[in-house]
Amino acid sequence: MSLKEFREASGLSQKQLAAASGVSQQLISHIETGQRSPAELGLDRARAIVSALATAGADCELDDVFPPGRAVA
Repeated sequence: MSLKEFREASGLSQKQLAAASGVSQQLISHIETGQRSPAELGLDRARAIVSALATAGADCELDDVFPPGRAVA
């Protein structure tokens, strides 16, 4: 599943995920649309997104949301 699919399955809007994770809505949007690479997040922000998704009910871990083929620096 993609970030967008996990977010939608959790019932979160981009704005809600941004607020819960501390990552800007614009960056979340750019990653979901492929305009920016998940590697641009950095590990701390990627973990914050996954934590916010998990808190919202998603059954996911870092590698589920950001697979190793799309490395997070």
